[in-house]
Amino acid sequence: MLNGLYGTTKTLADLAAALLEAEVDFRINFKAITDKIYALNPDVDLYVIGVYNGAKEIKVSSDIGLQVGKLGDAAFLAINNYMANLCPNRSKYHYVDVWNITLGEAPSLLDMIQNVGLISALMTVDHPTEVGHAEIAKEIRAQLPKVSEKTETTPKTTTKAAETTKASDTKSNDTKASDTKASDTKSTDTKSSNNSSGTTASESTKTEATRWVKKNPADNKWYCYKGDAIEYSYTGIAKNEYGWWRIVDGEVDFNAKGIYKNEYGWWYVEGGKVQFDHTGVDKNQYGWWRVKDGKVDFGANGVFKNQHGWWYVEGGRVDFGFTGIASNENGSWYIKNGKVDFSKNGSVKFRGKTYTIKNGKVTKVA
Repeated sequence: MLNGLYGTTKTLADLAAALLEAEVDFRINFKAITDKIYALNPDVDLYVIGVYNGAKEIKVSSDIGLQVGKLGDAAFLAINNYMANLCPNRSKYHYVDVWNITLGEAPSLLDMIQNVGLISALMTVDHPTEVGHAEIAKEIRAQLPKVSEKTETTPKTTTKAAETTKASDTKSNDTKASDTKASDTKSTDTKSSNNSSGTTASESTKTEATRWVKKNPADNKWYCYKGDAIEYSYTGIAKNEYGWWRIVDGEVDFNAKGIYKNEYGWWYVEGGKVQFDHTGVDKNQYGWWRVKDGKVDFGANGVFKNQHGWWYVEGGRVDFGFTGIASNENGSWYIKNGKVDFSKNGSVKFRGKTYTIKNGKVTKVA
């Protein structure tokens, strides 16, 4: 941030990347922690408090009210979504949503650039105010059982956590991913917490809790139930203690393979089940998409691979119309029609610079 606007922009970009990486680690650690709690006391009545974005009040300047701190929302919402909906232990504990609590007033980016000493102020303003603490207490009390109510314990389950793994670093085959161009229809990444959907994570959980996948003893098939009845009108993705499943007209489609959506996002499905350990580039009827840990990453920009090659992705989607130079953690590459051209050798001019290319990779820039 000492380098002014450029340094600030890079700092925010690095922070956003770190938050997303932390979200993956959080899933693994949170599952392990709750597993240990229930191993020590299977009948514990556990309350899990959601997280909030402590930087949400940071604005560009006193004159420009744009809340740049909200750039971190995606990572925090993903963490909340895991606790509220995706954790295999979810049916055992109570989730408390505190996303909208009141925080202290933060210095603006411009203020911090002009006075570096203000950066230390972020260590205090990202905590709730007195009002914010009261708001958290109110949300917790709302989840607690009334004195007259009898609390019931939830049976212990033995389901396994969906673990996240990194993609292989081995080089993929240089074959075409698709013979046709992607549709121009844009997918919508609906969040589980209170943004475009207008509902909070806890409200979504209450709705989702009535939808459950289980076997019908009458025909030994798996269906999506809402309450006690099969929901034949539902097509989407629903869960049970074994994972999340592709549902078509109320029934689990064990043959489903591809990218499908529910109200929380777009997910990679194979064998009818969401594969949270899958990272790559995959397709649906709208195009080819960057998938990370089983979910389409609409914030992905850069060069990513699948079994068919390396692809230029913008906004989470392969851009087959792009020809030029793009980079990833392995270097800079010559892209032709959205795909790394490993046969390219020589020099290429792109956006005012001359690039020397060997086997598709940039070796020199002039």
